[in-house]
Amino acid sequence: MTNRRTLTVLTVLIALLGGAASVLGLVPFATEAPRSVVSARGAVVELDGRGLYAYDSLSFASQGRAQDVVTAAFAVPLLLISFHLYKKGSRRASIIYGGTVGYFLYTYASYAFIVTFNRLFPVYTALLSFSLFAFILILQDLARSDLAGIMAETFRRKTIALYLLIVGILIWLMWMGRLGPALISGGIPEGLDHYSTLGIQVLDLAIIVPASLMTAWLLWKKREWGYLLSGIIIMKALTLLLAIVAMIIGQKLAGVEMNPVEIVVFLAITAANSLFLVPVLRSVPKS
Repeated sequence: MTNRRTLTVLTVLIALLGGAASVLGLVPFATEAPRSVVSARGAVVELDGRGLYAYDSLSFASQGRAQDVVTAAFAVPLLLISFHLYKKGSRRASIIYGGTVGYFLYTYASYAFIVTFNRLFPVYTALLSFSLFAFILILQDLARSDLAGIMAETFRRKTIALYLLIVGILIWLMWMGRLGPALISGGIPEGLDHYSTLGIQVLDLAIIVPASLMTAWLLWKKREWGYLLSGIIIMKALTLLLAIVAMIIGQKLAGVEMNPVEIVVFLAITAANSLFLVPVLRSVPKS
């Protein structure tokens, strides 16, 4: 593990800043009274009016606070514990650690590009930077290890490849089902609110879907990176999908209407990830 010192610094910074940002996101100090605004496209959007998400839509603010709960209570401790075990040489911990850093990378990419500007903008940007470079260094360490060869001995290659293929297709279909009508008619896509674009859909369609499909192909062809990436993707997806479940609950409590098809898809993927993570980790020796 040649990048230990750099990863130690980056992990501590991610944990400190991620913990602080998520806790501050939950503080409901009043910025101004909730109000409705008219977007540039003529849509009436209700703003949250509280705390860091005061100028975000009620829908996005409820999701942000729900994700902050998961980040503070689950992701930050998991990051520190998995990194500690990773430093001690645990191969299983390397998969968990890599997936957890992937969670922070995705989360704060979305915060940096989507959340309406607030005082934590520099923190979101720093977290995006730190988690990006930590993720690159983790992949570098894994590529130099013998982990892929060890995993290949007992890995459920075809089953997991098929699962990743299905996940990629489902996410693509789900988001295109939301975007397609607006692209054809020139109307406003669901969930745009007062934002300029759909950042989550950009991340999913540009990164998550291609990564899932590419990893499925690499696994099918018995390539080394297929084994390494599949574990990290499934771990990252599990942590993020737990946050999505929290978002669904948060929106429900806030009285925000949700697409039932999207809820079913996300819940199904969450359940499947929980099941597939077990055989992935079992394919890796404890040390």
